[in-house]
Amino acid sequence: MTMALQGIINSNVSDADKLRAAIRNHLDSFNPNYLEMTVALREEHFLDDDPKLKELRRSWSEYSDLWTRLVAEGQERGAFKSALNPKMVAFGILGMCNWLSRWYDPSKDVTVEQIIETFYTMTAHGILDGQPPAA
Repeated sequence: MTMALQGIINSNVSDADKLRAAIRNHLDSFNPNYLEMTVALREEHFLDDDPKLKELRRSWSEYSDLWTRLVAEGQERGAFKSALNPKMVAFGILGMCNWLSRWYDPSKDVTVEQIIETFYTMTAHGILDGQPPAA
């Protein structure tokens, strides 16, 4: 996922297309068993000295740094709102995507493709329909 995200960031497409591709990269890699792995890895006191956990933490840090870079570069080019903290935006997107492990059921009506497009639209355009809020 990290190598693919690096390729997305370095590609010659618009920042909006990079955002969609990054969400797709993250969610196409979704595994319904991710929740069990997440729970196990959060129980750090069981694995503190495990070199594999240290390597995994390094990979997570590198991956989240790439997401932050994607947002920051989009801000620098004026594609994304510059007033927002890029790390907070990146972690918000990742949190939304990772929460999939808590509710997604592949046997139900919604597909991963529909989730990708919904999450992209929410991230890129928000959920307001353009109407002023009611008083």
